[in-house]
Amino acid sequence: MPRMPRHQLFACDYVRASVRTTSRPSAQDKSLVITEEDIESVAAAGRGLSAAASSYLEEDFVMNLLETVLDYMLQTTVVVTALEYFRANRWKDIRTIDDLDAVLARYPEDQKGNTALAVHLWGYRLWTRAQQGRVHSSCVISFATSAASPLWTTRA
Repeated sequence: MPRMPRHQLFACDYVRASVRTTSRPSAQDKSLVITEEDIESVAAAGRGLSAAASSYLEEDFVMNLLETVLDYMLQTTVVVTALEYFRANRWKDIRTIDDLDAVLARYPEDQKGNTALAVHLWGYRLWTRAQQGRVHSSCVISFATSAASPLWTTRA
């Protein structure tokens, strides 16, 4: 990769370039270990900060799951608009993980099916996010139905 000024590289490209050119520390390098003194230093610095003026809390499970899938590396406007679309058009029909699983099952698990699913859920053609939503949903279902899960008794 040619050397470019940092401001001309996208952040992820800059990180990739840095990783390739930076030597990795050895396992014996103790300078990278977080010590109790480090923790105390951060805690002391934080004690002087005021409490957050507001807090964000989404108490709806399905909305949280969908936001987890959407809300990374997308523009905030896209995420907000997609979630507003879901709430206005699909929220009353998709209230549980079982409801979401039933909707996922109606669409083929390929690019065309995931695109149709994304348009159905969010009004956007975010097919890769729909695919990721399938993975997140199946992990939740797998966890919730396992005998070790405290959620197991609520899914009968």
